[in-house]
Amino acid sequence: MGVWGMDICENDTFQEVREEFIRQYQAGRMPADISEELKADYKEDPCYLQALYALADCMWRCNTACPQLLSEIHDRVARGEDYQFLLDSGANDQMCRERRDALDAFLLRFHYSPTNEELISRNSEKGTVLQKGQIFWYTSCKKHYGGLVVDVIEDFCLIAVSESISAKDISASDVMNAPLYTAAWFDATETGLQSKAHNCGKIHINENYNGRAGFLMSENGCLTITNWGSREIWKHRDRNLVLWDKKLCDMLSAKALPKVQSER
Repeated sequence: MGVWGMDICENDTFQEVREEFIRQYQAGRMPADISEELKADYKEDPCYLQALYALADCMWRCNTACPQLLSEIHDRVARGEDYQFLLDSGANDQMCRERRDALDAFLLRFHYSPTNEELISRNSEKGTVLQKGQIFWYTSCKKHYGGLVVDVIEDFCLIAVSESISAKDISASDVMNAPLYTAAWFDATETGLQSKAHNCGKIHINENYNGRAGFLMSENGCLTITNWGSREIWKHRDRNLVLWDKKLCDMLSAKALPKVQSER
C-alpha cells in the first residue's frame, strides 16, 4: 500500500485505477461500464475506498454523473474507513487534519462541472513512446525512472527500464547512463505507460533484437515470448530478466542481451 501524501490521489491504488480507467476510456468504452467493472475488481482490496475515490474522480472528469458511487463513498467515510486507512498508513494527527481538508475539497468538486482542462480526453496517447530508439522518463511512487525503446517488432516492443534517477531535470544522457533494472517485451498497444511517460530524446539503433531477451519470431511467423513485460515493472515490483552491472546504453548492442533458449 504505497502512500506518499495526504491528497486523495497520492497513493498507489488511486493512480492504478485512474490509469486503467483512462486507458479503457480512450479505447472507446463507456465510463459507467468501466466503473462497474473496476469496482468489482477492487471489491476485496483493502484499499477499496481509494479505488472508489479514483473512479468518482474519473467519472467526474468524463462529465458523467455517479450518484450511487458518491453515496457509497460518503457512507464509507462516515463509518471511518478513510481514517482507518490513514492510521494503517502511519499518519499522525497533523497528517489526519490535512487529509480531512483534502477530502472535503475533493468531495466539494462534485457539486460543480469540470472545466475543459479537467476533462479526460478521448484521444489516446498511444504511440508516444513506442518508436524504436525513444528515450523517456516517468515517475512512480515519487521516484523517477528512465526507459529506452530498444526495438519494435510487429506489435511488440522491447523496453529497457532503469533504476531510479536522482537528477532533477532528467536528460537523455541521464537515462542512458542509468543502471539497468530490467528489459522486457510488451504488447506495443498495452504498455500501461503512455499516460505518464516524458520523452527526452531519441537515438538511432541499428540492431535487430529478434531472438534476444525472451523473444523469438520465426520466419514462418511462429512467435515465442518468455519475457513478458507487466505494469508491475514500472513500479519495480517485477522482473524476469536481471543483468548485473549494465546501463541502458549497453542495450544498444543486441549482444548485451541473452539469446532465447532455442537459439543456444
